[in-house]
Amino acid sequence: MSRKLSAGLIDRLLKADYKKLLNVIRKDQELSLEIRDKQAIVYHHKKKILTLFESKEADLLSDGYLRDDQVKPILDLNNPSKYLNEAKEIVRSHSRQMEFMVQQNIAKSNQTQESKYFVVDMEYAFEQNMIAKEERLKKTRVDLVAIEKETNNIILFELKYGLDACCGNSGVDDHYEKIEKFLAREDFCAQLKSDIANIISDKNRLGLIKFPINKAFEDIKMKYIFAYNSDKDLEKYRNEYANKYAEKGIETLYIDTRYILK
Repeated sequence: MSRKLSAGLIDRLLKADYKKLLNVIRKDQELSLEIRDKQAIVYHHKKKILTLFESKEADLLSDGYLRDDQVKPILDLNNPSKYLNEAKEIVRSHSRQMEFMVQQNIAKSNQTQESKYFVVDMEYAFEQNMIAKEERLKKTRVDLVAIEKETNNIILFELKYGLDACCGNSGVDDHYEKIEKFLAREDFCAQLKSDIANIISDKNRLGLIKFPINKAFEDIKMKYIFAYNSDKDLEKYRNEYANKYAEKGIETLYIDTRYILK
């Protein structure tokens, strides 16, 4: 299954009942619309708050996010801001994980014509439905998929917030081993390039990307982002992970979440 919207869903977003909704999403820096197989999924802080389809009603916020004293918001397509704002507040009250906020902020802050990287997708997963079960690789997701403009490489970013996120399952070493197996397969690399080209084309049509992006991609690279809030954690990450992976050609970018001006 490729990452491409159906013509019918694009029409709903551009010309029909989802037009006002799309206009709100375009302007809201706390929301991201990501393209899945014939679906458009709206995320807030890594949480799915709305799923849009071509020929059926939207799936709304999951009941699992609601406390006993909360009521699921209703989507009125004549006033979509009301639903989206209520859904965002419910998600924030359910989980205030800093990593999710950092990921969303990175995505939105790196989608301009001037930025070094252009973030195309969040939470990308390699599709394996067409592969025999015995040949499938262990599932994993990529936090952020971006285009490095200078090289036109596709960059698979893994975000780690704090040292606790760096070890064990889904830690730095575990993620490297998983992604290396995917990138060793030509079929997965070809599908990734096709998916990203389709996503860019659809987001251009929806006005979510407002300038041309070169879709003749070169290589696919993995990089890490380490978000930290102490100099001690930064030094330890560099010694235990960054230096080791730099020898493999994998760069780490850094974000100081204390927002200290130096």
